[in-house]
Amino acid sequence: MAVLFVAAMLGHIYIGTIGMEGAFEAMWDGTVDVNWAKEHHSLWAEKEIAEGHVSAPPPEGRMQAAE
Repeated sequence: MAVLFVAAMLGHIYIGTIGMEGAFEAMWDGTVDVNWAKEHHSLWAEKEIAEGHVSAPPPEGRMQAAE
């Protein structure tokens, strides 16, 4: 069981850092690409755009984290 736990933990770290483009930057500065947000969290992205927190597309294609 411990080996499976360690393997899952290492896989999670890999995907959360270098396995998914933009993941490390999103954790570091709290912003994500608008296209990424629409693909992975479409309801949140559309809500933020509708509320005017994000203009489509924002400068440099980045979207500020929800507060």
